[in-house]
Amino acid sequence: MNSYGYNKYTPVPSPEYDALLRYALKPHSKTLLTVSNHCCTLDDPILFGCILPPSHKWDYRYHRWSLCSQEICFKHPLSAAFFGAGKVMPIKRGDGVDQPLLLQFCQRAAKPGSWVHLFPEGKIFQSGSVGSLYFNARPPAVAADIGKLKWGVGKVVAHCPNPVALVPLHHVGMEGVVPQRSDGELRTHVPQPGNEAVLRVGREVYVDDIIEEWEAENGKLWKYGESGAERWESTRKEKELYSKIARRVEEALEDLEREAKADTTPGVVEGYRRIGEIKVFNEQEEEREREAGEENQSLYR
Repeated sequence: MNSYGYNKYTPVPSPEYDALLRYALKPHSKTLLTVSNHCCTLDDPILFGCILPPSHKWDYRYHRWSLCSQEICFKHPLSAAFFGAGKVMPIKRGDGVDQPLLLQFCQRAAKPGSWVHLFPEGKIFQSGSVGSLYFNARPPAVAADIGKLKWGVGKVVAHCPNPVALVPLHHVGMEGVVPQRSDGELRTHVPQPGNEAVLRVGREVYVDDIIEEWEAENGKLWKYGESGAERWESTRKEKELYSKIARRVEEALEDLEREAKADTTPGVVEGYRRIGEIKVFNEQEEEREREAGEENQSLYR
């Protein structure tokens, strides 16, 4: 267990957690790609401080590379320098899988033994459900067709020149650290105390069968490298492949979510209670704002 700022952060002991530490701490020739749900603006770096043992958590060499929205983390030179020093790279929301910023991230993933992390939901969800039941989530009919997650994770995996160790993570409890309104606006910029976040690590996700089936029909996939890629723009067929890989990641995260919701340990139960509490508070606040708006309109009639 780790404690920062009057909050507790606990990884669930498991063989999968031990396997993740081996990938993170010992030399190997794969690319370690971790993926997780995204519940709070402080998920990264706090949860990665929770994963690594005290002997390694302050050693830059063992930290992951991650992405953060360009318009949030890289608006000013000072914040850009701060996040860049923490091995965070920019990504532009809405620019899709062919944006050059994703290629720069992939160049990090191309190095054997590297560790990169993605939040494939593409934004924060404080609904307690992966990629759904929150503002700006894909409508259910669309999600049923193309999935709940962004396809960038599929592109990173499909064209990586190294074997990929794709490891899913799921956590609950960070929602109360920096709670949001139902429209995604932060309620506070100050981390709130009294929370316990519980992190669980899932089994490695294998997508070799998806890639092999695609290549049998369409030919070998091109690969990016540490110096870039001969091509970067994806075809329609390739995007269909990314979608299938993202769906497999979605299934793995939902499996972990089901495990968490069945967990009766106090920290997990309290985490889901807080999610419900935030939802009720947001609904009550929206109702008060509606009533105030109606009252103001009546003054001008």
